[in-house]
Amino acid sequence: VGVLVRACVTAMEEAVQALQAELQEMRSELQTARSEAAMAAGLASEVDSLRSELRSLQDEMSFFVKRHELADGSTYVGGYERGKANGQGRRSWPNGDIYEGNFKDGVMEGYGVLTWHDGSGFEGDWEGGKRHGRGDYKTPEGDHYSGMWKDDKRHGKGKQIESGGDMYQGEWVNDLREGKGTYKSADGDSYTCLWRADKMNGH
Repeated sequence: VGVLVRACVTAMEEAVQALQAELQEMRSELQTARSEAAMAAGLASEVDSLRSELRSLQDEMSFFVKRHELADGSTYVGGYERGKANGQGRRSWPNGDIYEGNFKDGVMEGYGVLTWHDGSGFEGDWEGGKRHGRGDYKTPEGDHYSGMWKDDKRHGKGKQIESGGDMYQGEWVNDLREGKGTYKSADGDSYTCLWRADKMNGH
């Protein structure tokens, strides 16, 4: 009888241990499920937040989708206030000219890039629809001016490199070399002198 009782006790202990192990496994699985559920809830909340941000961004950027046909035949896409281009935008003309940059009251103002249909281009500052401030102008032939502008003309300090290799660096007035400047030819000759009306005035 004693042997039988001990066998029964041992069996019961083993059964209890098995149940405890199973219970521990269930607890572990439950904890994992809770963690996954919390993560899923967090992801769902994050997705909702991103969707809300996306809708707000779409609302803010919706004006970029609308195209405006202007009186001169050009097409404008961008910031538009009070019936005029304002802020960042892109304007395309029928002849192929394209400007991308900042606008104010319908004209180019601030920083922008204008590419003409012949392949030449200007990148820099604008004021009242004219090149004004610092900027770079390049032609498809290879001419390159980098420097100051005023009322759509080279004015102030600037550097002009011709397609043939000649270079001038110095002062400009109303699109002409005027004042102190250095001229270097493609052959290596160099002159630093005063210029007047686009001509050397002595060296």
